[in-house]
Amino acid sequence: MNKNERSFLKNLGLALAATPAVSFVGLIIITLIGGLDDAITKIQLMGHWWLILVAGYFLSLIYFLYEPTFRRNQERKKTVSGLILYWEEQLAKQNKLQPSDEEIKMVREMLLERVKIWAWLDSELWMKYFPDEKYSQYLFGIVDNFMVYWEAMKIKCHIKS
Repeated sequence: MNKNERSFLKNLGLALAATPAVSFVGLIIITLIGGLDDAITKIQLMGHWWLILVAGYFLSLIYFLYEPTFRRNQERKKTVSGLILYWEEQLAKQNKLQPSDEEIKMVREMLLERVKIWAWLDSELWMKYFPDEKYSQYLFGIVDNFMVYWEAMKIKCHIKS
């Protein structure tokens, strides 16, 4: 058995301990759904079916307006997570210390901005926002160029690993 796995009895105890909180949240959710059900029933009984269609239309509109942005941001975050892993791997190859959680958080934000600009595939735009770094045609080249920039920033700003 893996030492990270919990025993069956411990899971039973945790489930028992969580029961009151889960029941309370469930009660709130059921009450909200019940209120929504009452409202829908009243709309149906009054013969205003078109209100349900209008509400459905606006919910669909909101979804289709924000879904591409949400999906794009998720893809960028996944890409940056991969670049962070590549960066850590490169540091390990160079026998350098692994970055702290605070450093990773800062680098994650910086790489996210770089990925957003890099996606335009415009070297002039890149030079405008990141004049100290070379433009790379390849995604992993961003990290290679960023590593040099990051080391210089650490020295300049006295950031400790």
